[in-house]
Amino acid sequence: MKKTILLVFFLANLLAQAQNKIILSISSGATFSNIRGNDFAEENKYDFNYVGGIVIEKPINTNFSFVTGLHYENKSFKNEIDAAFFTNSMDPFVFNEGTLKVKVTLQYITIPVLFRYYFDKEKQFYFNAGPYLGFFLNTTTRVDGDKIKEDSNDIFKKIDFGWSLGIGKKFKITEKNKLSIELRDNLGLLNISDVPVQGNGTVKTNSFNLILGYEFNL
Repeated sequence: MKKTILLVFFLANLLAQAQNKIILSISSGATFSNIRGNDFAEENKYDFNYVGGIVIEKPINTNFSFVTGLHYENKSFKNEIDAAFFTNSMDPFVFNEGTLKVKVTLQYITIPVLFRYYFDKEKQFYFNAGPYLGFFLNTTTRVDGDKIKEDSNDIFKKIDFGWSLGIGKKFKITEKNKLSIELRDNLGLLNISDVPVQGNGTVKTNSFNLILGYEFNL
């Protein structure tokens, strides 16, 4: 919580000190994510969740801008595990076999540090590239839709770091307001596991975002 408050103050200070005009956006959208880096992770499947936050864009010149912000992102992945479990029968040797549907969600506050290039004079089509920093908040696990109470936060590191690439388009509404749509890939570069991984493996994130934004020229 303290880190989140400091991040908010940092962004507010950036707004206050900006000499040239800045562009503020409210964004929300879908994220399609998974983990990678070890044999077990490769068996997982991508899953959908949501992302949202604020975006600050500061023009550098005609074609280039600096883009940062504060996002709340849920990075989920899922798996189906074959399992054998006891029934409610009085016979302890009676059990059923079935498939358990497991969904794990990692919750992050992320700060992108991107450079944006506009392809046209109207500043409609653009390309983003740059690193991002993620602050781990919490994890939730659901089995067949039921939330598991076991706390697994200690197995994940508090920091994630990676590289973001994206392409998008803006649609003019008024002189000061625009809508935007962007497709972004966030490739995690750090091992986020705080415990040893079988086979000297790693746990790294990967998420694709489809982001819708509404921007204000300040």
